[in-house]
Amino acid sequence: VVVQEDFLQVDLASMLGPADRSWKVVANLPYYVTTPILEKLLSQAGPWVSDMWLMMQHEVAERIVTPGQRTSGSLTHFVRYHARADYRLRVPPSAFAPPPEVDSAVVHFAFLPPPDDCVPKRLFALVRGAFAQRRKMLRSSLKAFLRPEHFEAAGIDPQRRPETLQFEDFLALEKASRPENSKSPACST
Repeated sequence: VVVQEDFLQVDLASMLGPADRSWKVVANLPYYVTTPILEKLLSQAGPWVSDMWLMMQHEVAERIVTPGQRTSGSLTHFVRYHARADYRLRVPPSAFAPPPEVDSAVVHFAFLPPPDDCVPKRLFALVRGAFAQRRKMLRSSLKAFLRPEHFEAAGIDPQRRPETLQFEDFLALEKASRPENSKSPACST
């Protein structure tokens, strides 16, 4: 079945049918809308899709699969929340006609269950806040969210920069920064 629609406007639930079916997504993502398509797939397709094989711009693929590196960003951690991403193949411009000006890459995404014991909205707010001012130290970029004792409880040096953190570091910061008397639900989208 060919569906001619704007993917960002399509209701995935109605398009993919009952959740008892398992789909695989194989796609060459348009470079200019890679992030919104990827975010939609990761946040909405989990009940229907077991895994995805996506071709995208090489630099975006590197950013997705390299947490704790200079190229990592909020997208890196958003992906890690939803899936395990593995860089599989670099594709040179010569593989296309006409050739683009950049290299491409194929990344495999395997969906993961949500992490236990976290509040996703708070986690994503911390991640976005940290990377909104990525050249600043965490104590500055996250001052609206965290106090010094939160960093201490999480075991994170507040002088670090966001790109040096792993996904688990952001989980620790989210957990350490919760109001003391609130009961947190399991982490779900």
